[in-house]
Order: sequence, then C-alpha cells, then structure tokens
Amino acid sequence: MRGIAWNTVDGVPVEGSTSLGWMLLAALGMVVGLDPVGFTHFLGILAGAAAMVVSWRVARDRLGLSPLRALAAPLVLALGRQWLVWAVAGLETRAATLLVLVATARLALEIEDPGRRAWISGLLFFLATVFRPEVPLLHLAAGAGLAVAAGGRDSLKRIALSGLVHGAWLLGLCGWRMALFGKPLPNTFYAKVGGVQLSLGLTYVGQFLAQNFAWIWLPLIVAGVWWARRRLPLLVPALLAQALFWTTWVAVEGGGAWEFRFFRHAAARSGPAGGLLPRPPGARGGRASSAIRRGGVGRGGRLRRAHLQALPGVLPDGLVALTQALGGRDAAGRPLAGALPGSH
Repeated sequence: MRGIAWNTVDGVPVEGSTSLGWMLLAALGMVVGLDPVGFTHFLGILAGAAAMVVSWRVARDRLGLSPLRALAAPLVLALGRQWLVWAVAGLETRAATLLVLVATARLALEIEDPGRRAWISGLLFFLATVFRPEVPLLHLAAGAGLAVAAGGRDSLKRIALSGLVHGAWLLGLCGWRMALFGKPLPNTFYAKVGGVQLSLGLTYVGQFLAQNFAWIWLPLIVAGVWWARRRLPLLVPALLAQALFWTTWVAVEGGGAWEFRFFRHAAARSGPAGGLLPRPPGARGGRASSAIRRGGVGRGGRLRRAHLQALPGVLPDGLVALTQALGGRDAAGRPLAGALPGSH
C-alpha cells in the first residue's frame, strides 16, 4: 500500500472509482488515521439507518400517513435482503439512496409550496450525482413526472431552475474530469456499461420480481395507489416517473451482477409505498394530501389526475425499486441466470 496516491496508467491519472464522493470520504478517513475499510463500513451503516428514518418522515409528512402507519416504511426496508446487504457492504449504495430520496422529496415540496427556495433540490441532486453518476437521469425523471402532474408556468419554472442548478454544478464537475482524466465520467462507468443488452436486462427485472415475491406486494401497492388516486401528493408522480425512466435504462443496458445492487437509489422509497394500502375515507392526510384535496398545488396549478392515472402501469413509489433492478445472486449466493461477471 502506498497510502493516498493517484491510480495511473502510464503516468496518466485514471478515475478508478465510480463514486467520487465515496472515494473522497474514504480518503478523508485515511487522512485522520482511520482504516478506510472499517470507516466506509461504518458510513454505509450510518447512511442506511438515516435513510430508514428519512423514509419514515417522507411517509408521514409527504404521503400524509399517521406516525404509526408511517412505520411501514422502515419496516418494509428492514425486511428486504437487498437493503441489509448493501447497508453493510461498505459501499456508497446507501448514501446514494439517502441523497436521491431527500432530493426527490425536496423537489416535490418546492412545487407544492411556492415559498420554498427552488434551487436547493438542484444542489441536493448534484450532491447525489457526486456519489453515483446516473443520478441526473433520476432528476430528469422526477422533473418530467412533476411537470405532467402539476402543470402551470410557475411549477415549470421551478423544475427548470432545479435542473439548471444541478446542470451548472455538473458541468463544472465534468469539466474538471475532462481536464484531469480526459473523460467526463469515471473510467469504471465506461468499463461496466456496454451497449444495449435488453434481453438480459428484462431477465433481471423478472428475477427481481420473482425472488422478492412481487406477486404479494405488487397487487397490494397498485390497489393502494388506485384507492388513494384522488389524494396523492405530488411526490408520487415524481417517483413513478423515476421508476419508468430508470427501469428502461437498466433494462436496456443489461444491469449488474451483485444482489440486485441497482435498487439502491430507490430502495428507501419502497418503504413509504407500504403505507399506500387502502385506507378508509376520512383517514388523516398530511399537508400535501390536504392541498390536493382542495384542488390546488400552491401556484403550480391543479394536479392533473387524468395524466397521473394514465402513467403506464399506475406504478406506486415502491416500484421505483424497479428502477434500480438487477443484480446477480439469489438468497443462497448462487449466480442468477445470465449474470454479468461484474457490476456497476
């Protein structure tokens, strides 16, 4: 071990880590004398625990559930093997999950409440991008979902401002990478994402559904969304769009080969979905759902229910999990059929 040093090929620096943010945190631990392996394991567990708390808050405050019912969020996460595996893996997966969930919830809040600063979500999405280079696609998806659901010129301006803030910081990051490494993305990203592999990607999605008993939870969540369709807060269409965008991306590029690792960004959103099961009329709704029932979304205009209901599959926010599909081993550690030799 040479300590902290550049990863070079023929003397030229190479960005050999997909997660710049995680690499910097590991380096920070080394600077203060900590073992980077133990330090990053601790950070991963901490991020996983924080994401569980945030998922509870999102279910309570943004989906309008009671504090007790909102406990379904962390409970659903704790019961998922993928959540536990990647919380203790010492990788950036849970940190990325946490940041994307917070950023998406913030963007929806900025549309619902015109008094909120509209640039903060863009900064949060950029911070998530530092941990995973695919995050801009999730930001684009959330903005598209909100644009369809909320409409209104003010809402579109806020969505655009969030994207511009993210884009400006991302341009600076890519410029720095180009100047130093000669490429706008990490070298590992190019090495692991190779062409169109739709058949393999669709196989992975099917394997995830089969191994995670989708025949039980998928109909329940769909029924819950249909039941609550007239009082869904704007966060839900944002997450629906993320599910559709990311599932398409993962299916096309073929996925990875480690325990469905690419459910990481949205795993925390599968928890709040557990609270979207049918509830009796008159059940408590939060600030967001109350605004929807009144027929308005701040200055963003009315929620276009017909558009929301027309979204393919009427998928709930728990199915953002599909956006990260793909991995490669079953519960016994056996490779899945057609698994790639590596992962992203």
